[in-house]
Amino acid sequence: MRILNQDIYLLSCLQQNDLTAFECIFRKYYPVLCAYGARFVPIEDAEEIAGDTLLWLWEHRQALNIQNSLGGYLLKSVYHKAINQIKENEIKNAADTKFFEATQQLMEEESFYRFQELSKRLKE
Repeated sequence: MRILNQDIYLLSCLQQNDLTAFECIFRKYYPVLCAYGARFVPIEDAEEIAGDTLLWLWEHRQALNIQNSLGGYLLKSVYHKAINQIKENEIKNAADTKFFEATQQLMEEESFYRFQELSKRLKE
């Protein structure tokens, strides 16, 4: 219960533009959010996601309406951002694969065409 009360106090201060409250939240939750995010994405990406999540918290401090625990809210945010990044990476990888295959096919067709031209010229 003490942690919940502390978070409620920190959120209240945060909404009053208290930078010290944000620093406390950052120090308290950043390592946990990084570790949690690293379960889904590489640690470098998890660190960026954790930082972005906390930055979002600061930028939207005036409109915050967190009903349950701050920690749970932040973990859920990191989870959703990590899942979105995984989906974006899958889409990018699929596009890269298609591009590679199309380029490879084009090169093979071009090589075949050049081979035919060269064979034709040699016969002449």
